[in-house]
This record gives sequence, C-alpha cells and structure tokens, in this order.
Amino acid sequence: MTNEELVLRFENSDMAALNELYLQLEPFIVSIVRDVLKKFEMNNADLADELFQVGSAELIERVYKRNYAPDKGSFATYIYPYLRTAMVRHIEQFITPLTVSHKELLSTSKCRKLHRDGMTDENIANELCISKQLVARYLRFSFKTESIMKSIQDEYGEEYLEDPRIISNDPQPDQAAYTSLCAEKLKLLFDKLTPKQQKIVGRFYGAYGYEEMNLGDIAEFELLTEDAVKKQKHDALEQLYYDYWHFSELRTFREAWWAVDSN
Repeated sequence: MTNEELVLRFENSDMAALNELYLQLEPFIVSIVRDVLKKFEMNNADLADELFQVGSAELIERVYKRNYAPDKGSFATYIYPYLRTAMVRHIEQFITPLTVSHKELLSTSKCRKLHRDGMTDENIANELCISKQLVARYLRFSFKTESIMKSIQDEYGEEYLEDPRIISNDPQPDQAAYTSLCAEKLKLLFDKLTPKQQKIVGRFYGAYGYEEMNLGDIAEFELLTEDAVKKQKHDALEQLYYDYWHFSELRTFREAWWAVDSN
C-alpha cells in the first residue's frame, strides 16, 4: 500500500495505518539521517539514533496535523523538508555550538524553558541561583528577534534599524528592557509583511516563533528556489526598512530612548 493511501486511511480514523506508515517509512528516515550526518561531517551511532528519534517524532506530529495535500505531490516529498529540518535544528541547537561551554548551554536551556513557562527574569534568577543580569544574557543568547534589526544594517549599509549598543555580551537591565520593547514594536512592522515573507524572514532569523533555518532549508521547506527565497527576503527587509522610517512606533520609541540616554 502506498504512503498516500496509508495517510488517507489514518485520516479516516484507521489508527493502525499510522503504524504501517511509520514502518514503511523507516528506511526513508534512515536515509535522511545519513544525509544530515554527512552534511555536518559526523559519524556517530548515538547521534544517528537521536536523529532517527527526532525524525520519527516529527513524522508522527505532521501526520496528526493532517496538512498533507495529495494533489501537490507525494507524501515523501511533502514530509522530507520537515524531517530534515527537524534533524538539522537538533544538531545546530544541541551539538554544534562549540564556543559555548556545556554549563552555559544547560543554563541557557533552563532559562528558555522557565521563560516559556511564564516566569519573570527575577524568578528565573532565584530558581537557578544566578543573577538577573546573567538570566538576561542567557535569554538574549537564546532569543534572536533583535538580530533582524541588526541585519538590516548589514543589508543596506547607509541606514540601520539597530544600534550596536543593543548587542552586548553582558547587557545591563535597562538594555535588556530596551531590546524587549524594540522587539515588541518591530513585531508590528513584521505583521504587515505578507504571510510568505513572514515565514521566510521569521525562519531565516529564528524570530517570532519560527525555527531558524538557512536559505537552502527554507527553499526546500517552501518548495522554492534559493534565489526566489533570497529575493523574498530582500523585498521583505526593504519593506521593513521603509515602514520603520515612515513614522513607525519603533522609530519614535528609539529616538526618544536615545534622547533620554544621551542626557
């Protein structure tokens, strides 16, 4: 029975079809694991098993979401970018940041979880027995929303949305608040982008709930060429740049902050 037929059976409440689909796709998942390990020049049995589990979990989750449209291609074509991206993200998030100590990685992970659970910086600091400044540093390392503004400076050169003082290794509490408020007001501009532009920019920078991806992965995910993704990203950043300078709340807030900060 084909993958597509098994998916249809599952969507018609045949739970056994999901197990059949999983068993049928095991070799497919293994092949993606091999490709991802090759990409990172790694050859580790434990990591391969981790990636297989990550891919399997992603497969089950995507089947349960029932978003597959048979008229747009085979199920393998649909599911491939999800599985590969999940595996790549796993490696990038938990394996490759060699410049960060293992202790800092653990602290960053704990801070992120507590932050997602709704705890304030002060409560996180008390829970982990660290300073609020260190909590802010770990959260800034984890949440990359402010990098959108910094990257517009790199993209266009002449003008920029981001002040270099916002990116620091050990921010003061007022800088952390400034970053948070800028991110909130930038979201108003981000929401004006088209849904496609939001997906591409959000994924490229790992911002506003999107998982961070490189251009190649985004292209695979969106079924576009890499050049098309680059153009969409450029157009979106240009729109953000234009909206920022034309009486946005973000610009007004930043200019007011700088005026106070310089006094």
